[in-house]
Amino acid sequence: MGHSTAGKTRAAWNAVRTELASSRLFAPAVGADVGDLPHLVSSDTGAVVWLDDLDKHLNADTGFDTALIHELRQAKAIVVATMRTVAYDRYRQGTDTSETVDPGEQVAIEVGRQILRGVSPVRLERLWSKDELDRATDLAEQSGDEILPDAVQRQRATSEHGVAEYLAAAPELADLWHSQRDGVGTEGGHPLGYRLVAAAVDLARMGLESLSEDLLRTAVGHYSLPVAQRPEAFEQALEWATTVRYGASAMLVPVPAGCWRPFDYLVDITDSPLPAALWDTALEYSSNAHEQFAIGWSAYHSGWHDVARTAWMASLINGNVDAIVSLGLLCREQGSVEQAEYWLETAADVGHPGGIINLGVLYDEQGRDDDAEQLWCRAAQDGHIQAKHNLGVLYARQERLDEAEHWWREAAIDGSTSDMNHLGTHLAHRDPGEAEHWLRQAAQNDHVDALYNLGNLLREQQRSSEADPWLRHAVQAGSSDAMAALGDLDNDKDASEEAEHWWRQAAEAGHLSAMSNLGHLLHAHGSAQEAEYWYRIATTRGNTTAAYNLGNLCYHQERFDEAQQLWHVAANDAIPEAMANLAALFAQLGDQHEARRWFRKAAEAGDAQSQNALAALEQSEQEEF
Repeated sequence: MGHSTAGKTRAAWNAVRTELASSRLFAPAVGADVGDLPHLVSSDTGAVVWLDDLDKHLNADTGFDTALIHELRQAKAIVVATMRTVAYDRYRQGTDTSETVDPGEQVAIEVGRQILRGVSPVRLERLWSKDELDRATDLAEQSGDEILPDAVQRQRATSEHGVAEYLAAAPELADLWHSQRDGVGTEGGHPLGYRLVAAAVDLARMGLESLSEDLLRTAVGHYSLPVAQRPEAFEQALEWATTVRYGASAMLVPVPAGCWRPFDYLVDITDSPLPAALWDTALEYSSNAHEQFAIGWSAYHSGWHDVARTAWMASLINGNVDAIVSLGLLCREQGSVEQAEYWLETAADVGHPGGIINLGVLYDEQGRDDDAEQLWCRAAQDGHIQAKHNLGVLYARQERLDEAEHWWREAAIDGSTSDMNHLGTHLAHRDPGEAEHWLRQAAQNDHVDALYNLGNLLREQQRSSEADPWLRHAVQAGSSDAMAALGDLDNDKDASEEAEHWWRQAAEAGHLSAMSNLGHLLHAHGSAQEAEYWYRIATTRGNTTAAYNLGNLCYHQERFDEAQQLWHVAANDAIPEAMANLAALFAQLGDQHEARRWFRKAAEAGDAQSQNALAALEQSEQEEF
């Protein structure tokens, strides 16, 4: 696995060619029915099943699942697959119920996550390490390779692109493409060629995987081209775009049926707005329900919801049940609840897991907990991780914690890092050992909340040296909770400068407890003005500990009215120290009734000094009486 042009396919193929040269190779096309694949490979012990871009096979809905992989392994087949980093991370992390997700992809992600469980991928970094560059240089010298040393030297010189990218001539192709935007056709430039490649790239971004010459000829007409650039003929533009350059690749790569697709790298580096008129052309030339469905999701993510609706309707007419769920999700997002319910119920009635799960989400949003529970139980019993997750969240909200724990555990066993984190957090005080087990599994898969929760669990167990790297990892992932926890960790060690650094970083990121802690530290160091600044921000955002601390600051500055108001806020949130301070202030002001009332509240909340003060106050009153 790795980024585009990291060398995934080349590395995997060279491994197969050198280590498994005598094995028979099976390479099913994307979209091909693979039901008979285990039978086909069973007669060839050690047969190789080649799955380049595994995520495309998973999304094709043709039978790739854990059962198929198990059968292939039983047949002693060797499965070799490649996957881009972004796709791998998507499958490992899963989806968030708060986001609108392609239902077909949602199911594929569950399947993919189960397939990837237990797999230790070979990760190819885009930039090679110094040791790898040195080994490549040595190998090139031994073999007489003249191309590899140049690629190695170019990465050493700039560190902008990796060796594999230079070997594939990716940066050069991108530069050549962009250099022709303002070219003049009669002066040897290729302004139409530039726009032809741009059209192909944008069509690929829309979801089309195979581009005919007729489609390209129509699509390029949507890209403005001034007459003054005197463009070349279409045939010349196509020849320029499809010419292999630098001994590596062309900007347009041939695919079956005399069609083309753009070089992946050009797609990956392009993020310009998609031309409005191109959507209609893409739909006009889309040849099947799969492409229409993909166009719908590209349009949705680009904000073209009417196009998405049209594309999904076309996909549905061509037999794609996933489109029913997509239509329901679109209606839900647009606030058309009745229409959303109609589409999702239709999908649920035919047993579509995305329909069942998302109809449950719709019911949950309407407060129909029982209906949501029934649907999610149905899907969970069929093994769907998202439904198990949803049940855990529902039961936790209802304080049915034993049932929540059951479903979190089920989803965690199935590989859901989110539910590993939920389960670990739930078990933290009851069974710290098992909590650590689940949090560690999720953290090792870079689940941000689990990184923080594991670090915090270790900190609470006084295992500071173990907690520190996990919390720092969480900080790198953007966790303000982890920043605050590192501040707590340093404060425990009396490292006030380091604590201030982390609390300030967390406070600037909006962390309320860190604001209060930072204020307390600043106040102790004599920076009352800045302390008040942070206390006040946290107080206005609802942090009652900050309100208590700000009350203390105001009291010491003899701003008694403000102190009283702030301690009231904190006392009403059951902070015993605020109750005690409020009682003492009332006693100081001569209001014995209020003093007694707040001393009693503080004493009932467990404040020992207030118990003594209350007893002394009552004795004094009796003596006066």
